[in-house]
Amino acid sequence: MAELEIDARKLSMILVHIKSKFTGLEPSESKEYVEKSILARQEITSEMKKVREYLDDALTEEMARSIVVMGDMNDGPGRDKFEADFMLQNLVDVIQGTLLNPELNVFHVLENLQTDAYSLEYEDKEEGGKKKRELIDHILVAPGMFLGTALGMAEFTYQRGSGKVEHKAWENHVGADPDHVRDDRPSDHRPVTCRMS
Repeated sequence: MAELEIDARKLSMILVHIKSKFTGLEPSESKEYVEKSILARQEITSEMKKVREYLDDALTEEMARSIVVMGDMNDGPGRDKFEADFMLQNLVDVIQGTLLNPELNVFHVLENLQTDAYSLEYEDKEEGGKKKRELIDHILVAPGMFLGTALGMAEFTYQRGSGKVEHKAWENHVGADPDHVRDDRPSDHRPVTCRMS
């Protein structure tokens, strides 16, 4: 977490790289694989719950505060097989907030993207190596930065419609071979960006 001051305005940036769902085991119906997969998702939820608790405390103290949460959350919109089958919650749902306190909910700035937007492309071993695309990198902003609140606007505001996945920037760095050795690329994730004023 970084607390920035720009022209006497304060911005809190929380950068996350949440635990991966990867278990190190080949997909199977084995008890060990299922248990490790569930445990990985429970650990992910536990990590994000701590971020959510921080947001609840910070926004309760100062509703119009400028806070951005961003990074590789290793989960995306919708539920995967384990989340659906075992009633585990989706990570993005955990961080966004609850219907019980909607005034504290943070907002996803990639709201204008098509449903097939993605920041990662990979071969899914659970589906026989089929190439899949997922949006697992996210930017979320405090309510005062997105809509304002009854207590006013935050010192920084998100410029509506500016959130995007930077496919071109990623392609400029990987060249003609996007499947190049992972360690030779700046990242296997496309960056996500937005503008604030």
